[in-house]
Amino acid sequence: AERVRDYIRGDLPKGCCSVDRCAEKFGVSPRTLQARLEAEGTSFSMQIEEVRIHLAKVYLQRPESSLDEIAEWLGYSEQTSFGRAFRRWTGTSPQKYRQGLG
Repeated sequence: AERVRDYIRGDLPKGCCSVDRCAEKFGVSPRTLQARLEAEGTSFSMQIEEVRIHLAKVYLQRPESSLDEIAEWLGYSEQTSFGRAFRRWTGTSPQKYRQGLG
């Protein structure tokens, strides 16, 4: 799962992160990749979510990064989608999280 997270960290900001591309990178079928992740008690979508949570918190520490930019880097088409996801993860908005860092 760690290698998958490394792949996601690299490709998520490029907007080309998918289970198919990840499986191809590791030389296995998408089904095999999913089965291996399931054997570890996780899934590709869960790994994307973990990476997004981590990166969101890192990016929010950079005051020069706008919320629109952060949303885009994390693969969201709109800032509002990112905001809803962030509240689901942390119980607070990205703006309030950022204010609490200062």
